[in-house]
Amino acid sequence: MNKNSNLSSNNISRTTIDSVNNSDSGVAAELARRDPQDISTTAVNYNNEATGSSNNNSIISPDEFTNHVSCIQSSYLAAVSRLSTYEETIAEQQKQLTSLELKLQSSQGQNLKLVQEVIKLSRGEGSSSASYSLEDNVAVADNAVSNNNSTKQPNSADTMDQLQGELQQLQSEMATVLLKEKQEMCLELLEAGGDIKTLLAIFTTHIGGFGAKDSAPSSAVWKWRHVSERWIPAICNMMIQCNDEPLVQEEACQMLISFCQIPTETSHAASAANSSNSISSITADEDSAISTADTYLEIQSERQNAIRTHRGIYAIVSAMTHHRYNPNVQTLACKTLRIVCHQNATNRDVVGQERGVQAIVAAMKDHIRSSFVVSEACMTLAMLCFENTQNKNSVRESDGITAIVACMTAPEHEQDAAVHEKACLALYKCCFENPANRVAIHDVGGIPPIIYAMKQFPNNAEVQIQAMGAIMNLSHQNNVNKIAAKEAGAFEAIVSAMAKFPSEVMVQKHACCSLNNLIADTSAKARMVELKPERLLASACRNFPKECGALARSILNKLG
Repeated sequence: MNKNSNLSSNNISRTTIDSVNNSDSGVAAELARRDPQDISTTAVNYNNEATGSSNNNSIISPDEFTNHVSCIQSSYLAAVSRLSTYEETIAEQQKQLTSLELKLQSSQGQNLKLVQEVIKLSRGEGSSSASYSLEDNVAVADNAVSNNNSTKQPNSADTMDQLQGELQQLQSEMATVLLKEKQEMCLELLEAGGDIKTLLAIFTTHIGGFGAKDSAPSSAVWKWRHVSERWIPAICNMMIQCNDEPLVQEEACQMLISFCQIPTETSHAASAANSSNSISSITADEDSAISTADTYLEIQSERQNAIRTHRGIYAIVSAMTHHRYNPNVQTLACKTLRIVCHQNATNRDVVGQERGVQAIVAAMKDHIRSSFVVSEACMTLAMLCFENTQNKNSVRESDGITAIVACMTAPEHEQDAAVHEKACLALYKCCFENPANRVAIHDVGGIPPIIYAMKQFPNNAEVQIQAMGAIMNLSHQNNVNKIAAKEAGAFEAIVSAMAKFPSEVMVQKHACCSLNNLIADTSAKARMVELKPERLLASACRNFPKECGALARSILNKLG
């Protein structure tokens, strides 16, 4: 090779290297066209050619050229390796999702075949020779076939009854097995962060449905396996990751509620009979903030703690702030917080720290016309105020007392006993052992609406209980509130409630507590004398000596 050709070759090499160094697209195009081995061979040829030349004016040295080509080759190999890793990861994820979908389809197909088989048996059509892989149901199906073949009179009434019973048993066992399989598949998809539409479809279709709109959750949800270890962490993470999806928040809240509560048949009156006995004011009954019905719920404390540990409280409050104008999210979120905080002081603290009180008050203001939202919000505030001074102060500081009273005076709720009951409950709890809140309730005009609720719903025992509880706490060591209650007609309303519900222990107890607090001056004493409550007080003392005995005697002594 002559000097001119060598110089030309080196000039081309320099130009090529500069273009590769200065253009990423040039690298991609060149590497896509050429194999790494070709690059290595080309480098060796150029090296040999440069070595054979004795031209000292070479533009690029052989070593420099070799280094450049080696760098390009290393970058290419590294890129190919990364691409291969990404493709393997994607393929594995797709394989897992496909496997889960096939498993679900297979289970559904087996379920259908087994049901068809037993239906044939019940009709006396004989059995097929198909075998099924669902292990939990094979034995039952074989037993049904055996019984059918051994029957001498397949169309007799006894045989039909027997087959019908076997059919029902098989259907029940198949439903249980399939439900567990679907729960496990749903949990795996949830933990893998699957497509949200697929998850919601599985929730509402394959495991009974959790949606607040279309269906109620299964009563046995609390019996599921791995709730604290896997379900609750996955659901809390889903709420945080899909914070902008309102339906996700609704479904998640409903699931958390179902996981935490265990239905029990217990008399509310029986639980109330065990509450403390105090002359001036009673200790707040926390169960009344859970349910005022005859049946209420036992709460799983372990699962409450799991929700807190996995940032579930943060997720719930965040859902309320992100979907401020969605009444379904607000209602379910309030209910979830109430369930999570029942008899759990730590969770009540955390809700306060996460500004849950402020979110609930905002929900009441934004949805003041919705009885569902304001009722749940009031009950949740009552729960958060139980033995928690900070939350009581937060209710006042966030203008929550004004919001509660506004719900009671709103025209939309004038005839709604539930709203008045829950609002009275919230006022009852938030002013217990909190003088500042007692003053605030008076300042916003909260006492007359409480008396109005008692007069508006005279036949509703729960309204009477919560309203008198509020009067009882408001009048404790507060003369201004005592006068305001008397002027609003508290004495008349209380005596009327005692006469209307002589056998209701909580009505009688709250009435006696309220009257004992309100009789503070001669004018109050004179008003009570006019109402002639002696017979009612004597009846309360006789029927409920433990709850009302000391209180009734104290009132009679004051009346002289």
